[in-house]
Amino acid sequence: MPKLLRLSSDPLFIRSQRGIIPMPRALELAGAVKQVLGEIEALLQPSNFEPEEARFTVTLAATDYAMKATVVPFVLVLRQHAPGIRVAVRPVENDRLATQFEKGDIDLALLTPDTTPEGLRSRRLFDEDYTLRHALRSSRCGKRTANARSLLRSRPCDHVAHG
Repeated sequence: MPKLLRLSSDPLFIRSQRGIIPMPRALELAGAVKQVLGEIEALLQPSNFEPEEARFTVTLAATDYAMKATVVPFVLVLRQHAPGIRVAVRPVENDRLATQFEKGDIDLALLTPDTTPEGLRSRRLFDEDYTLRHALRSSRCGKRTANARSLLRSRPCDHVAHG
């Protein structure tokens, strides 16, 4: 505003008891100034994201499990909606995560809440439930039906790990 006031040979505003009053030259410029400010505001707004036209690579750090459970299904959907976005996956290195983020080596990390380092912004994506599956007539487990507790007490089966 001060520069605009210096550029004009006519006074644009005068002070009064009621505040600042625009002079005729300020009223003439008002439309053009409003248009320029609108164009500047539009320049500062983020452009509309068009996934089908996007071209970039995002780098994720993920465990093998996260890779199978989330990254692979995500990439399959991503290919349909944003074929130009590539996903690079690196193994999680918990002791180096903060440095990897700072250097720009990774963009996102898929971690469990208990392994997320302090100070990193995070968001819970989902909670999981696990189920135990077994053959109804498994001769190895020796029972027609079983629940988790009885399977873990029985002799070792190929499909149950216990320690």
